[in-house]
Amino acid sequence: PLDAYGLVVPHAEGRRVLAVSFASRKLAGRAPEGRVLLRTFVGGALQPELVDLDDSEIEQLVPASGRQIGVLAIDIDKFKAINDAYGHEAGDRVLVSVANATRDAVAAVEVRSVIARTGGEEFVVVVEGGTDVVQRVATLLHRAVATSDGAAAQTVSIGLASGHSTGSDAQAVVHELIDRADAAMY
Repeated sequence: PLDAYGLVVPHAEGRRVLAVSFASRKLAGRAPEGRVLLRTFVGGALQPELVDLDDSEIEQLVPASGRQIGVLAIDIDKFKAINDAYGHEAGDRVLVSVANATRDAVAAVEVRSVIARTGGEEFVVVVEGGTDVVQRVATLLHRAVATSDGAAAQTVSIGLASGHSTGSDAQAVVHELIDRADAAMY
């Protein structure tokens, strides 16, 4: 399940998507049972021409040949114990440290991505790329977390999944990959 309400795509990513709202998470009954309604926001002040596109034109923003999509599900190990032993301020520093390490790992691989905090100590990363890309990001992330400076020893569990999207099925593919990556963590 999606345990977040949406995500914002930083302008620095160079994407045409501004944000994604997990509408069915906010408003029960907006999607069929077992499905998620994602509302994607495009355009805005920086790309006003995208506001007038219809659904088929928006789907065409994804190449017809499709693309590989990879997902990393990340969980900070023993996060409750860190909060209990060192306090919530230390826990907040761990969250920021892992978020920064995640951002840096993705940036080092130089792929388009979306990073979202989906729960208390959980993050999801969606990247453009297949198995090799998610494995490189995971390796860099593990290294960064292992060498981070903090009051508490930090480790993360990471589940990986990858697949192919043709564009029109991107929402369903990403949802399935999130579920697979989450299951792979355990």
